[in-house]
Amino acid sequence: MSRTARLFQLLSLCGAVLWSVGLIIGGYTVPVYDVSGGHGRHHTVGHATLVGENGNGVLIALALPLAITVVVGTLLMLSRRPWALISAGSLTAVLAFVNLLAMLTIGIFIVPVTAALVIACVCALVSSTQPVGDTV
Repeated sequence: MSRTARLFQLLSLCGAVLWSVGLIIGGYTVPVYDVSGGHGRHHTVGHATLVGENGNGVLIALALPLAITVVVGTLLMLSRRPWALISAGSLTAVLAFVNLLAMLTIGIFIVPVTAALVIACVCALVSSTQPVGDTV
């Protein structure tokens, strides 16, 4: 694999991991809902996080990009076999499909992870088609 392709692949995988971890942390800490309660003079207004409002079940959706990123990164970094590239590309396509399904909720926040995984897979594909002695 050329050094440039390997560098782009590594940087995109690191970016995907960081963004995925940020999604999970954001689910616990970023207020995304306005909550109001009470009536009359005792009306209160507050904010709720994604996990606080929807429960721990939402962590499945928030952790899916990280899980797919770890598997894709492992396939791309540890194996140079064609089945590894096909598997990594297939998992990236699954994540893209999840983006489409969840676009009106949290899907838009998963798009950067998907884009980074696409870059990593393309770098692996480009480097796998180069001749062995070519280091361009």
